[in-house]
Amino acid sequence: MVPTNDLQGIYDKESHNENPHVVMFLLIKPSDENADNYIKKFNYWHNRSGEYCNIYLIGYSECYSYAYPDVIEVEGIGGSKLYYSDKCFCSVTDQLDSQLKNWKYSGEPELIILQNRINTYGKNTLDFSYYNYIDINYGIRKKYIESFPRFMEAIINASRFEVESINALKRAQRRKIVPRRIVEYAIDNTPKLPIPIKKILRDKMFFKTYKSTV
Repeated sequence: MVPTNDLQGIYDKESHNENPHVVMFLLIKPSDENADNYIKKFNYWHNRSGEYCNIYLIGYSECYSYAYPDVIEVEGIGGSKLYYSDKCFCSVTDQLDSQLKNWKYSGEPELIILQNRINTYGKNTLDFSYYNYIDINYGIRKKYIESFPRFMEAIINASRFEVESINALKRAQRRKIVPRRIVEYAIDNTPKLPIPIKKILRDKMFFKTYKSTV
């Protein structure tokens, strides 16, 4: 889990990570429905995701900033505090909106999974041309997922499986991390629901995938 208050900070961190991993943006405001329960999981998800995921907490920071007069304090990672600002959150979502085609923030908790790639300098960078989006509370209301903590556990397990597969095959096939494959694995490995996975993924209010043809 990586608190972030601007998109450039994410670019900088990704450029220093040379290992295959999954990139996620977690958009949860403290004022959101069930947010208290989700925020309490930040420390666990941080330790559980390990080297397999970089989960960026949008609108949060490890340091108090006077640039945002609406800062509030929440429970953080490793016993520390995090500082959240609606103003900062809005700024970063505006930055994401300019990068993610066909995406608009729903106003509720969301998870966005990106594909990272190696640039011409051999460094990891964000690839906004292919992403998958999950509307968390909508999925719970529609009974697509039983609970967000269960779904995150499955997403993290799916990320680990995907990264380990990449590490095993990258020399022979140069296989890329595929965000949609992670989501499908996660849904398929949560408690079975009476709705086929293909039908769930056709609901654009819950799940959206975008892949640029350029």
